[in-house]
Amino acid sequence: MARILLGVSGGIAAYKALELARLATRRDTPCASLMTPAAQRFIGAASFEGIVGAPVLTDEFERDPTRAHSRATPCPKRSDRPLEVVANADAYLIAPASANTIAKLAAGIADSMVTTSFLACAAHGWSHPQ
Repeated sequence: MARILLGVSGGIAAYKALELARLATRRDTPCASLMTPAAQRFIGAASFEGIVGAPVLTDEFERDPTRAHSRATPCPKRSDRPLEVVANADAYLIAPASANTIAKLAAGIADSMVTTSFLACAAHGWSHPQ
């Protein structure tokens, strides 16, 4: 079964990505969601969390919400998280892909969870210089 990584960038059409996530979930296709800070201005992460049943990843340095940690041993910030997220993806879709995000990807700028993960992912089929 294919595993989809859905990146949501900032744009008025961000709400339409909810429908993509809903359709994937309805077909029992695992779907993980990533959001840029600008996307969160248009739609809340909780909406995606409710549909896909998993935390939305918004920052590559945030604590990992899928791992349990006690207060005595807090989870360190993770700088390798984008690589963990993309390792199991069969397809990576950015929808909507704002002009800002497309320009960053073309220039190799990785300044959000969406762009960092995309540049690290082999599943999207876009080849870029190594």
